[in-house]
Formats: sequence, structure tokens, C-alpha cells
Amino acid sequence: MQTAPETLYDSAYVQKLFNEMSATYGWVNLLSSFGFTWWWRRQCIRLAKLQHGARVGDFMSGQGETWHQIHKAIGAHGQIIGFDFSSGMVTLSAQNPMTRRGKVHISQQNALHTALANDSLDAVVAGFGLKTLSEHQMRSLAQEVRRVLKPGGTFSLVEISTPASKLLLWPYMFYLRYCIPIIGKLCLGNPDNYRFLAQYTQLFQNARRAQSAFQAAGLHTHYAELIFGCASAIYGYKE
Repeated sequence: MQTAPETLYDSAYVQKLFNEMSATYGWVNLLSSFGFTWWWRRQCIRLAKLQHGARVGDFMSGQGETWHQIHKAIGAHGQIIGFDFSSGMVTLSAQNPMTRRGKVHISQQNALHTALANDSLDAVVAGFGLKTLSEHQMRSLAQEVRRVLKPGGTFSLVEISTPASKLLLWPYMFYLRYCIPIIGKLCLGNPDNYRFLAQYTQLFQNARRAQSAFQAAGLHTHYAELIFGCASAIYGYKE
């Protein structure tokens, strides 16, 4: 059963979906990807070219899965600010050891419209949030990233994608549609919620449209595919 795109990209709908999935999303994400999500996040942080002492915004931050890697890159004098509009994700990220040690400030805000000041971040990163955005929302995100980055500031965003190879695409989409909901159920989540991830991924395809949106916003943007196109990333900088 497919959900209409106008519903699928509605902010309130996405918020509710991730609130419901928050308790199991981290484990399902890690197990169902055979650990590749960890590696893809690591690649995302590498592409951001973070510097020691940097002030980094983690947009659509989930449960803070990238924070340890960001902290290693920016050191003790750096700062991480996490943004997520899902109250469930924010509640769980508050229990993250990085938050408890005061290394991260977490805020429940929509990444498309944050309360950050202009030119206030050295870098912006985001892992696995792009697929839930419509084209209009991607343009809003690109404008927000440009607004909050300092001149010379960098960004990197990664997302699960559909591989171009037809030989890989069919089993890949079968796995997303039918196997991941079973894994979600085994992790005590609602399998219906996890079925939507396949639809989001199929509609998203890859980060090319996001690349176009970021370029249109005036950001220098590059595109990269990971593991035969099973994930894709955009990265670059503000002049």
C-alpha cells in the first residue's frame, strides 16, 4: 500500500512517523544495513572535512549516531549542536553519553528553519534525513544551510539511495519493502512504519536533486555514490 506523496512529505506526518519509530529505529537501521549505516555516517563526516575547534550543526540528528565521530574530528574545544523535530528522537538523544557528558547541545527544531544566527556554524552534517524531504523542502534546507554556515564553512549529507544497476535494484528494493519491516517487528517496532522507508527511498532515488538544490542556493556542491549507489552523498562549502 502506497501513501500519497503530499502526505508522505507532510512535516506533521514525518514527525509522527519518527516519534513512533524512535525506540527501535537505531537498532533496525544498524541491523538491517549490516552495519553499513555506521560506515556511511563515517564517510559523511570525512567528506565534511571538519577542523579542530569547529562548531558543527547536526541537522535531522536522530539519536546522535554521528556525534562520537564528529567529536573525534573537532576535539574537546569544538561544539556539536543537534537538531531534530521528532520529540521521540530528541528524548532518546538526551540519553546519549555524548549529551550526558555535555559534549552536545540538542534542540527540538525543524532543520529547515532553525533559530541559529546567520554565519554561525563552521560545518553542517546530516545522516539519513534527506529522503523525507520534498523538492521544495530540499530547497528550504539548502537555503538554511547556506544561511547558517560561515564563509568557508563546509557541509556533508548522506542518504540511502537506489542503485542504478538493475541486477542490484530488484533484490535491493525487495529487501527494503519486505525484509526490513520484519526486522522492525523483531525489534518490537511497528512493521507498517518501516514499510514507508522503501517508499521514501524509491521516491528519493539518490542525492542528485539535493545537489541541484544546494547548487541553486549558491553552495559549491559535489556528489558521491557509496557501495554501488546504495547510498549517496552531497558535500561542499560556502564561498
